[in-house]
Amino acid sequence: MIRKWMFFFLFASIVDCAGWERLVSPSRWEKIGTPQYKNTQVFVIDPQEDVEIEADEGTKIQFPKGSLLAQNGGLVNSPVRIEISEYYKSEDILLSGLSTVSSGRPIQTKGMISLNGYMESGGKVKVNPKNPPKVAFASSFEPGYEMFYGTKSGDGILDWSTQVPRKTNASASGADKDVSETAKNDTQENLNILNLENQKEGSKGNRIVLAKYQSASYADRAEPMSESGPAERRVAAQNSYYYPILNFGWINCDRFLYMGLKLIPLNIDTNYPTYEEETTYLLIIPSVRSVMPAYKDPNNRVYFPNLPPGEKAVLYALKKTGVTRWQVWIRETIVGKEDKLVPEWELVGPKTLEKRIRSLNF
Repeated sequence: MIRKWMFFFLFASIVDCAGWERLVSPSRWEKIGTPQYKNTQVFVIDPQEDVEIEADEGTKIQFPKGSLLAQNGGLVNSPVRIEISEYYKSEDILLSGLSTVSSGRPIQTKGMISLNGYMESGGKVKVNPKNPPKVAFASSFEPGYEMFYGTKSGDGILDWSTQVPRKTNASASGADKDVSETAKNDTQENLNILNLENQKEGSKGNRIVLAKYQSASYADRAEPMSESGPAERRVAAQNSYYYPILNFGWINCDRFLYMGLKLIPLNIDTNYPTYEEETTYLLIIPSVRSVMPAYKDPNNRVYFPNLPPGEKAVLYALKKTGVTRWQVWIRETIVGKEDKLVPEWELVGPKTLEKRIRSLNF
C-alpha cells in the first residue's frame, strides 16, 4: 500500500511539473465570462480499484474498477488524472458565461460540472459503456431531474441534451446503446432505493443528505469504495442519488420545463456580437433557475426565444473592455411587457462586477 501511494505521489508530481501547464491559469479576473473562471480540481486515481472522489462543493463520483477505457477501447491500467470544475452557485454560472437551454428552450438546473480524465501519456480516457462511473450532485434529489450533456453549437452556444453525441461508426453506436441501457437500469435501481429510504424516513421527504468527506489533498481524497474506515468516509449509496455517466465533458443535472403553449421571444435592440467583441448576453429566469443564451435572428439582432408571457426575467450582458475592465448591463423585465430593449452599459472593475453578479442570486 505504501509503495503504491508513493507511486501515485511521484506520478502526480511528474505530471504537475511536465505535462499539465495548461492548468496554470492567470488571475481569475482575466477569465471572467469563460468556463475557466472556476478553478479546476485535480484527483489522481487508480482505475484498477473501486474509487470514489468528492470535490470541494460536494459532487461525488464513483469510479468502479474497470470503468475507464483508453481511446482504443482497452481498459486503462495506469493512474488517471481526473479534472473537475463545479458550477452550482448562481454567480459561478454567470461569471463563467454558462447557460441552461436544450434546443432553444429553458431547462431547470441543480448545478453542472465539467469532468475529464487523462492518462499518463496525456490522452483522454472515456467511459466504459458496460461499467460506467456514476455521479451524485451536491443538491437534494427531486423527481424529474436527469443527466444532460453539453455540446457547443457553431455559434458557441452550449446546448444540453439527455442524449450523448452520436458516434460516426457502427461499433461506437453499439457502445452508446450499452451505455443508455446501463444508465436506464441503474437510474431505476437508484430511484427504487431512494423511494424505499424515503418511506422509512418520512421526515426527510425527498431531501437526500450527502455525507461530506474529511478535508485532504486532492489525491488523498480519492478513496477505495470497499475500504473500511470512519463512517463519514465510507460510501453510502443509499443516501445519495447516483446517475450513471454516459460521457465525459459537460454534465448537468436538469429537468425539462412546461412553460405553456403560447411562447414569445424577447428582442434586444442591438446587433448580435461577433467573436472579437467578447460580449455575452444572457437572460435569467429566477423562478425556475434557468439561464438562457442569446440567439441571432434573421436580421442579425439579439433575441431570446420560447418565453412565457408575464414571466419575470433579468437581462444580463457583459462586454470586456481592456484587461480588468468590463461594461455590464443588468435590467429586470417582464416578458411581453417591453420589446426591443436597448442596452445601457456601465463601466466597472472586477470587484464591482463580482459584487453586482452575486446580487443576482437565483
